[in-house]
Amino acid sequence: MRNYYQRRTTACSLSETIILMLFTFTTVTARIQYQHNHNYNKERSKEMTATDVLNHYLNFPGEDLLTEVVNVLEQPQWQLTDVYQGNTFFDGFDFFNDTDPTHGFVNYVNKEKAQHNGLIKIDQSSIVMKVDNSTILAAPASKNQERGRSSVRISSHKDYDSGLFLFDVEHIPIACGAWPALWLLGPNWPHGGEIDVIEGVNLQSQNLMALHTSSGCKQRPSPLKQKGKTLTKDCDVKSPDQAPNQGCSVEDRSKKSFGSKFNQHGGGIFALQWTPETGIQLWFFDRANIPKDIINKHPNPKLWGIPSANFPFDSNYCTAHSFSKLKIIINTTFCGDWAGNSTIYKEKYNCPGQNCIDFIRKNPNKLNEVYWRIRSIKVYNKLT
Repeated sequence: MRNYYQRRTTACSLSETIILMLFTFTTVTARIQYQHNHNYNKERSKEMTATDVLNHYLNFPGEDLLTEVVNVLEQPQWQLTDVYQGNTFFDGFDFFNDTDPTHGFVNYVNKEKAQHNGLIKIDQSSIVMKVDNSTILAAPASKNQERGRSSVRISSHKDYDSGLFLFDVEHIPIACGAWPALWLLGPNWPHGGEIDVIEGVNLQSQNLMALHTSSGCKQRPSPLKQKGKTLTKDCDVKSPDQAPNQGCSVEDRSKKSFGSKFNQHGGGIFALQWTPETGIQLWFFDRANIPKDIINKHPNPKLWGIPSANFPFDSNYCTAHSFSKLKIIINTTFCGDWAGNSTIYKEKYNCPGQNCIDFIRKNPNKLNEVYWRIRSIKVYNKLT
């Protein structure tokens, strides 16, 4: 074996030699697209083992092994199916104008009213979704007479059962009392499942990713490859050991993943991979560190390294059946069950006012940073 490597390394760089050794000792398969004249058809594709690849390059030592390996890894794994972007962005969404399910101090308006009041617009190819930041709301005679401050919640026409989702976001709403979220929601909640891609409240500085399901779904115990910090492991919204509707949650370790620092650095891309084979993985890339394959419009999660949050499907912990027919939702609410909780609003974030609703009602001038600015949402299907 030693002489075997010595013969091959006479025509290889050190990096090629290392890759050659890795290929020798692995048994994974790779899809190789041959485009040469060594007794192969130019457009022929074939499933090959690592040994087959090794033998091929021993027979044709003039070929660049390192280049070919990189080409294999960079071959398209996903096909673009849906793009939400620019002037047609809102055409793919419904506008929700019912009472907020999270009991927020918010009045969700329809598309016509949102346009008329300037709550949605297209600005230099990015879309903007904001809240009413000009009206002082008088206290109502009865609590039942008032929903709250005007805002927008949209839900995609299309639903999904898997995919690779890239959310290119420039600005996330931030302020005391604000509760923005970008998430995917299934029917008959929580039985259809929920995936929270971006979520936070008040002056939070790190993104919180989470899954919400009915009973029978948990994040697999360590060792688990993820960069983020697991806060809760049971995805069941009625878990007796967690706060109501807490789900299984992971906090991103990056201080640029949410809040003022996210906005100051131009945002970034949030990526969600969701397949029956891998489960659910989420990544965050700040604007200065977006992978080249995403920039080149050929995303390949295999090249992205360890995800921020990792929820693998496992028959012992959580299966793919917990998530189906999910729609993309983007919204900003105020106060409610989480942001308005006195322990969170006052004690954790030291926010002003008698309480959350009092502050949001009287201080529209403090809500100038409460808006979404999104370049695009792209959805890919996995090639088979």
